[in-house]
Amino acid sequence: MAAALRLPAPAARLAERCGGRLAGTGAKAAVVKGFATLEHAGPDDIAFLGQARYLPKLKASKAGVVLANEEHRGARRGAMILVAGDARTAFALLMNAAGKGRRFKAGVAPSAAVAKTAKLGRGVHVGAGAVVGAGAVIGAGTRILARAVVAENCRVGRDCLLHEGCVIGAEGFGLVTGPAGTERIEHHGAVVLEDGVEVGANSCVDRGLLEDTVIGAGSKIDNLVQVGHNVEMGAGCVVCGCVAIGGSARIGAGCVIGGGSRIKDHCAIAAGTMLMAATTVIGDIRKAGVYGNVLPQLPQAELKRIWKHWYRQGKEDA
Repeated sequence: MAAALRLPAPAARLAERCGGRLAGTGAKAAVVKGFATLEHAGPDDIAFLGQARYLPKLKASKAGVVLANEEHRGARRGAMILVAGDARTAFALLMNAAGKGRRFKAGVAPSAAVAKTAKLGRGVHVGAGAVVGAGAVIGAGTRILARAVVAENCRVGRDCLLHEGCVIGAEGFGLVTGPAGTERIEHHGAVVLEDGVEVGANSCVDRGLLEDTVIGAGSKIDNLVQVGHNVEMGAGCVVCGCVAIGGSARIGAGCVIGGGSRIKDHCAIAAGTMLMAATTVIGDIRKAGVYGNVLPQLPQAELKRIWKHWYRQGKEDA
């Protein structure tokens, strides 16, 4: 693990740390004391210019150092620009190295409930009110935050992060309907979170029916996401908030699923696919690409006109 970046620090040290270089006409001896937005940064802060649309804010900014991509190296006179190949990634690297975010000490909070048969790796944090069920295995360095649940026999890899209130391994929604009514099917599988997985607050990953639900290494799941039983998600996926993934869906590695999207059960999605926000998937996606199927907000009269056109077109094609 790389050494922490201690602030205040010379701008040159930050450039070295993120693999960038200093440009512009600002004072070369500038010292950075903190991170801030362009609007609120002061002479001792470093700010981040992500896109060209924020250039007006840069011109009004008082930031002592601005981290930007190569194309914006001369965007403001009198400013020191820390130029990086990927400014967003560099800014994240510096913030993480400075360690200004939340930190969680290894150990189990007094109010947490950890079953005697659960196995916790070295350096695991279990927060207040969290639950780790019987037979669960938690890898080294994983952080289970307040009120999160890892249910019986689930396996969580190394360096995972389970945010407040998420539930790993609740019974899946498996039902059978017969003459006597609807019966729930007991689920005998579990959940496997591979190394480096993050699950957001109040998200749920359901256990499998017979086989396990699997979330691939390094995947990041936002808040309020539902992952149904027996889903298989490849490594390095990003799932934004309020997504619902139906049971037994197969999601390839490196997919990005936009917020509010819905994926029907048993659908397969090719690796590297990107779904725009609020996309509904009802069939397999065999070729990677960018997919979407919703209209942006429109005046009601315009929406009605479009719907009428679709309705008439559908009748003509029938």
